[in-house]
Amino acid sequence: MARTKTTGKETEADNSAPASRGRGRPPKNSNGNPSETSSSRKKKRDSAVDRRKAPWIGKKKANGKFVTQADRAAFKLRATAGTFKMHIYRVLKQVHPDIRISANAMQIMNDFMFDIFHQIAREAAGLARINKRSTVGSREIQTAVRLLFPGELAKHAVSEGTKAVSKYEGSR
Repeated sequence: MARTKTTGKETEADNSAPASRGRGRPPKNSNGNPSETSSSRKKKRDSAVDRRKAPWIGKKKANGKFVTQADRAAFKLRATAGTFKMHIYRVLKQVHPDIRISANAMQIMNDFMFDIFHQIAREAAGLARINKRSTVGSREIQTAVRLLFPGELAKHAVSEGTKAVSKYEGSR
């Protein structure tokens, strides 16, 4: 029998539950950690990792709708694809060694390169689908470039691409 502080009356103590170690902390297991199962620890760890890798989880866009699967894929691609900044800088120094580029202009060029890359990839994938092929090859990329770029720019892009592919094939 235990006495309560407020009433002073005797009550029966419930001995079936283990006593906590003061201040409302949960009892500790043999490892010295609060008693929780390994699966619940794993779930907590996995959810923390997911939130770090995928900040869009549970978020809404400005229009109030939840983020779609396509938005998630685009975000993952953008997050893992890196940037073209180093390559843009190298080309700039080849063409105009004395010219500098601001961070804002570099970001605009980087976004432009991502946009062109996605347009070419989308067009090449559509061409592969039309021709009932499961692989996008250099021929689909070349046709996509011819379709997307105007006149002389397309001719230069195709010749540079052909040169790059032949250089790659020669090094293999």
